[in-house]
Amino acid sequence: MTYRYEIRTIVVEDEEQNLNSICNKIVSLDNSFKIVGKAVNGQEALQKIEEIRPQVLFTDISMPVMGGMELIRRVRQSCPSKLATPISNGGLVLTPPGYSTGSA
Repeated sequence: MTYRYEIRTIVVEDEEQNLNSICNKIVSLDNSFKIVGKAVNGQEALQKIEEIRPQVLFTDISMPVMGGMELIRRVRQSCPSKLATPISNGGLVLTPPGYSTGSA
């Protein structure tokens, strides 16, 4: 029996086309990522994070209601051991301790 590890992931982006594109790209690059939630702003994301407890958060920075930087600040308050790493599209990814992003 083969065990397949899934990385529970939430993606936050206020433009629907970009949101779907980012989700598709993440899964196509590494099928270990399982998109367990999507949100269109930081406030909605906070509610979903509390509910679904993802391991990884990809977020846009500039969004209505609550932007990505405020979202990250609040997530870090409740989970201070999480790490923030920039990604090329200008968003950020929060990863659990011990999870390698593959960058040296």
